[in-house]
Amino acid sequence: MDNKQYLYNAYAHEYVNFCYADDVANGCVRWHKTLNKRFQGEQSEGEQTFRAVELKLYFFPDQIAIFSIEVDAEAAALNAFTTTLYAIRLTEGDTSKASVVAFAEMLNPLKEIVKELSDKALPRQKMRIFQIVGSQDYSDDNDTLLCKLGTLSNDCNGSEPYLSRDYTDKILKNGKLSIYANWDALALLDTFTIFASPQVAEEYNWQWRDFLSSIYVHSLYQKQFLYTLNDRYRKVVAQQHQDSWYTRIRQRMLRKLSDIEVLTRKFDHYNQYACFHRISYNFLPLEVDRAIDNGLELNDEQQQLADALHRAHFLQAEQNNETIKIVLFFVSIFALFSAVWDGSSLFSTIFNGEDHPTTFWAIAVFAVAVIALAYFLFKKRK
Repeated sequence: MDNKQYLYNAYAHEYVNFCYADDVANGCVRWHKTLNKRFQGEQSEGEQTFRAVELKLYFFPDQIAIFSIEVDAEAAALNAFTTTLYAIRLTEGDTSKASVVAFAEMLNPLKEIVKELSDKALPRQKMRIFQIVGSQDYSDDNDTLLCKLGTLSNDCNGSEPYLSRDYTDKILKNGKLSIYANWDALALLDTFTIFASPQVAEEYNWQWRDFLSSIYVHSLYQKQFLYTLNDRYRKVVAQQHQDSWYTRIRQRMLRKLSDIEVLTRKFDHYNQYACFHRISYNFLPLEVDRAIDNGLELNDEQQQLADALHRAHFLQAEQNNETIKIVLFFVSIFALFSAVWDGSSLFSTIFNGEDHPTTFWAIAVFAVAVIALAYFLFKKRK
């Protein structure tokens, strides 16, 4: 049974269909390449060998792609584990470190793919970490060590905390996931850490690696989508301040959607097809999903963007109304001038054109009509 069929038994079908889609227009399309390459860690505390297992590439809608490299650390001390991950988390890190150079070489297949798909280079950005740590140092009350692992501290062997008590309490309150007595998890902005004894980590490794990591990847897609849309929104708002009333009129006459309307529709489509209120019928994936979303601050970012789009749409509607009023005002002026001129000519003919010149009546009636029209169109509503 493949992953997709297995997931149907425990996860919502729409979530599974999105995460294992056959076409990128409908969700995530996956690609993988076996690496099986070893490299040395940054600590010299005995044998600290790391093995890059597999390179994965996830293609999402809206031209968003995420890559991941699965790394196994064999008999690594916790300090070596966190220090090495900290060193290689940049796609272009410190080339004086052997692990960074070795890790960069493993990205070559990915760089070739990016080169084929785009003329842009592989973005230089900090990678996020999904880590499963099995250690004899695990205990269900060792919050200090859990925080050190989550923040990739190089002082995991020490017993003293290196973070302030207030900050430790904050991240534990907001990000710690403790359901069972034999493992804990910590969801932060840059990392998601599962901490357990070696026996428990080995027993559940395949489930955590294959299924919980998929939840993390889906949330990273949401994070990237919101970032991209928010960036486009800010550029659109900046451009709107430079647009003239003529540009807005022409856009309406051509029945073109405004940039804000395009972004709003894209956001609504994302909400309908890529966001899931409940991804699973079981409680554990739901708890993990909520913890990851909370760590990535997804809900706050999504709500802020929704509010911003709503305000922009409302302000744009007001601008359009004002623009339409201006157009109506000038059209009405021309129509009134024509009607008043013709009427005053007839009036002057009836009553003696020499005593009541046509021009006088035209100007007088036209001025009164313009004042009344301006008051009617532009008066402020209380």
